[in-house]
Amino acid sequence: MEYIFSDITERDMDMLILRNIAENSDFRKLILKNLNVANDCEVLKAYHSLADGDGESDLTVVVQNGGRKTGILIEDKINAVAQPDQAARYTRRGNTGINNKEYDEFKVVIVAPSEYLAKNSEAQKYDNQISYEILRDTFNVNSFEYQAFERALRKKTGGYETKEIPEITNFNDCLYDYIKENYPVLNFNSEKGKIKGAQCTWFSFRTPVKDAWIIYKSTKMYVDLELRGAGERYQELMQDNEWLLKENQDIRIRKAGKSLAIEIDSHYSLDCYQMFKNQLPAIKEAMDIVLRLQVEILPRLNLERVLIDKKD
Repeated sequence: MEYIFSDITERDMDMLILRNIAENSDFRKLILKNLNVANDCEVLKAYHSLADGDGESDLTVVVQNGGRKTGILIEDKINAVAQPDQAARYTRRGNTGINNKEYDEFKVVIVAPSEYLAKNSEAQKYDNQISYEILRDTFNVNSFEYQAFERALRKKTGGYETKEIPEITNFNDCLYDYIKENYPVLNFNSEKGKIKGAQCTWFSFRTPVKDAWIIYKSTKMYVDLELRGAGERYQELMQDNEWLLKENQDIRIRKAGKSLAIEIDSHYSLDCYQMFKNQLPAIKEAMDIVLRLQVEILPRLNLERVLIDKKD
């Protein structure tokens, strides 16, 4: 069946998500799994627009497992511009819930289209992110829920737009020149002279392998080698690449949405609002990690069972 939506609002999506957390066990388990919460929980309460002195949580769900209660605080975005300090205020509301004995622990998560999560700087401050695409794919394509998510994903306005920050534009241009001169083998996924906004503080690099990208997440102080579409193939990666963790004590591997991420920490913080030349130690360290992942790690990986469609 085809559902026709003239429009869909964040409140529409709030209610769809809230109801499915409460009543759809597969949907609920997906969210709890992404938050590292036991997925056999009982749902005790489900709130829409729960407010206190620190603002309002779009959705708040209290679940219980073995007598221990967990509060799930959810910010839902389709395309609205995030409010300043929104992620921090969610954390404060979570701590208030603990102090008021509403639950024993809490998790904060933002759910939004993947492009919003990648480009919106405030969204990147949340400890947990789940994309609309991941939530959509729990449903049959003919269902109301699947088509509602699809309609929401077609809305692209305010939250995606780039409002130029000259300092970040300049920083990206300097980084482009620095990589071209010092790391010519790296394929920096950026353009010199293109305006940059607050979301442009993660830097991505194409690799010779189609579904393998390297991302320097400067705000989180680590570099990822992302194996896209391989999120469910952790065991295959480890079985076929036993050398990886044995020979590299500084590497960790985690599931990141539908991807697997091979991560290495950087030791310097980077501030893209500040002068590029004053941060060369941090930049050099990060680019050395990117180079290591592309030149030393990636070519040795056996990905035959990990990136099924890795060939062009």
